[in-house]
Amino acid sequence: MTENQQARFIQFHVLTSYPASLLNRDDAGFAKRMPFGGVMRTRISSQCLKKHWRTYADEHSLWRVEGLKGTNADTVPEHDSLRSRLIFQQKIVDPLVAEGAPLENARHAAAHVAALLLVGTDTAKKGADKRTKRAQKLLTGKDEPEETKEDYQVDPEQAPEDGPEASVADKPARTSGKPRAAVAPVVAESEPPGEIKTAEVVVLGRAEVTFLLSLARELAQGGKEKPAEWPPAEKTADRLLGWLKDKNNAKNLEAMKAPGQEDRRKKGLRQSSHANMGLSAALFGRMVTGDLFARGDAAIHVAHAFTVHGEQAESDYFSAMSNLEHGDAGSDHINAQELTSGLFYSYVAVDVRLLVDNLSGDAALAGRVLHNLTHMLATVTPGAKLGSTAPHAAAHLLMAEAGDAQPRTFANAFLSPVRPDEKAGELLERTYKALREEVLDSDANFEPPRGRALMVRRSSDLATSLSVPKGNAHGMGELANWVAAQVTCEAGNG
Repeated sequence: MTENQQARFIQFHVLTSYPASLLNRDDAGFAKRMPFGGVMRTRISSQCLKKHWRTYADEHSLWRVEGLKGTNADTVPEHDSLRSRLIFQQKIVDPLVAEGAPLENARHAAAHVAALLLVGTDTAKKGADKRTKRAQKLLTGKDEPEETKEDYQVDPEQAPEDGPEASVADKPARTSGKPRAAVAPVVAESEPPGEIKTAEVVVLGRAEVTFLLSLARELAQGGKEKPAEWPPAEKTADRLLGWLKDKNNAKNLEAMKAPGQEDRRKKGLRQSSHANMGLSAALFGRMVTGDLFARGDAAIHVAHAFTVHGEQAESDYFSAMSNLEHGDAGSDHINAQELTSGLFYSYVAVDVRLLVDNLSGDAALAGRVLHNLTHMLATVTPGAKLGSTAPHAAAHLLMAEAGDAQPRTFANAFLSPVRPDEKAGELLERTYKALREEVLDSDANFEPPRGRALMVRRSSDLATSLSVPKGNAHGMGELANWVAAQVTCEAGNG
């Protein structure tokens, strides 16, 4: 790789210590753990880390990246993705009702648009039936419409001993006939219809939501502008099928799709995918089950953070006292919670080429994103038990590497847990030593990175021993600028 050439990968290695805290809990309320090197370690999941980076809203957040629409917004900015099971309720049903659409038309339109996204655009009978079934589930919250014994024509030879008048529970597995009608469940008049809520979390960009809302509006209105008489909501599936079969709408669908990464390179295309699916999806990826929109491959790969030593945990007994009772009234509440402490190793790898591609080919924007991410890696803290533990900590070390070689973690530096030993030095010093040995061994046996930069505290010789150029031993501001330069191909790539 020549000087001022864009790095293929950028990697980050981070060491951060936390005192008494509970950074990331499991379903039972205990700190997340994992065995490594035969020793149990305290862990912070990658999902937890990414969530806090996505929602961080201060100076160096993704929300403040210069040049993005909606930057400096106090709420989720316009450039970011929406992540929710309620997107179709809050962003389609509610706006349509506010525009004057009948509630059932809005609900059916939203449910069928959601089914289109989740199932796909197949216009054959099998595909259409799958969409209708998924839409029915979204409308009713049930897998199938409720059945009664009258709904089926039962073959007497397959009927149970009680005869063809058996209950639904005794209905035979096979019937010679078909259901006479798909009867929707009866809902009491006093019971309001439920929300359109998907089983999975859906990740969509603002442009995609706008497109789906427009389609839902057309389905709800029957293709007419503010109809005097609204079409039957129950015929929404037919209207959607007709819309899909209209060749003029194919271009609208293709405009919202981003071709695969390989197709882009072959065709020389730079599709504006992040403008469609949102910044978070462009960085951390998203899974799409249907074929309506593009799946987004994650450009930023995040490992679970873990302690370099064995777990260190304590059960914290606490009580809540009443201030309205006098004397020795005892406690209104007594409980215990687990607290942990530790020095954590974190690892992040960035596929720079994919990141730039996901950001519409804008290398300068990718550089600004990684500039802010660098700051967040060193300063943003997972926030569980924030009010009672104040787990605000800055990194002891952040090492960034740039080059073309296959990324590799330095987690194995701590395969044997670091053990505090007064004779051998304090925990942080021994951790630096273990990391140094792993880095030098990796450099000796594999292709070393093109460039390496470092922010390190309480160590005067680590940069020198890791062959970090003198000009690349930085404070956080300079280190973040160095990382951005590896993407934008500016000077200072040593």
